[in-house]
Amino acid sequence: MSQRSPNVPYNGGSLLGVAIAMAILQIVGVIARFYTRHSQRIAYALDDFLIVIALVRQLIASLGQSALYVVLVEVAGVGYPMSCVEQTPEKLVALEKGLYANEIIDFPFVITPAKISILVFYVRIFSTRNFKVAAYIVGAIVLGHGIGVLLAAIFQCWPIDYTWNKTTGIEGGSCFNQQAFYRYVSPPNILTDVLLLTLPLPYVWKLHTSRGHKLALTGVFLLGGLGTVASILRMTNFFEERATVDPTRTSTDLGIWTILEGALIIIAACLPPTWALKNRPVPTPETL
Repeated sequence: MSQRSPNVPYNGGSLLGVAIAMAILQIVGVIARFYTRHSQRIAYALDDFLIVIALVRQLIASLGQSALYVVLVEVAGVGYPMSCVEQTPEKLVALEKGLYANEIIDFPFVITPAKISILVFYVRIFSTRNFKVAAYIVGAIVLGHGIGVLLAAIFQCWPIDYTWNKTTGIEGGSCFNQQAFYRYVSPPNILTDVLLLTLPLPYVWKLHTSRGHKLALTGVFLLGGLGTVASILRMTNFFEERATVDPTRTSTDLGIWTILEGALIIIAACLPPTWALKNRPVPTPETL
């Protein structure tokens, strides 16, 4: 399928565009975050370095996923109907390997560090005991979910290479219910998304600042809800019949929502610390 036929439906092109756009926005967000600290002569804190780690991993994930899906378009038929791809069984093996790698990268190494960074930032600016206890509880859920997903993704089949070699007749190979894993790994993630969004709101309204600033800060925090929307839309893909009937074609939709979810979490983590940039009288290209 290296030469695309106009007679064969193909939807893989949108994935690369989304990944590149999100990578650029993430870089801009993190640069703005660090520029804010530098311009205000504020010492860098733990959450700043955590978000850089998350950014590097997310960029690797975003660009890696882009490259992965581009390669899989040629090697595994991603973006094409399953009826075309299944004519060449080795393409399905390549697809399974690519999806396996993506499952290991996504929650543990992209979303979890970004969420922990947000919580560390919260604890630094909202220092009441009750808030810290709530933040630590949410952090424990986020970390536990990330570790659990990592272990489940690695060991979803045994032996491990049975994950992509189901048709080669590996004796004694077995997998847990992978469809259930794909479907139900997201609800805890969505729950922590909602907690991260709502946790600071009561405290924002207790700040000694104008009502307009409070509304603006509330809006900044709620922008992170876009990542939650992406997470929900990704989860719904796994409840659609076409996800199992035509996985090669639906993998593009899944890849787009996966990239958007991780990218928007990181962008949301950069928004509150860059709030001070709004006070610059004349924005210049150097401040972007």
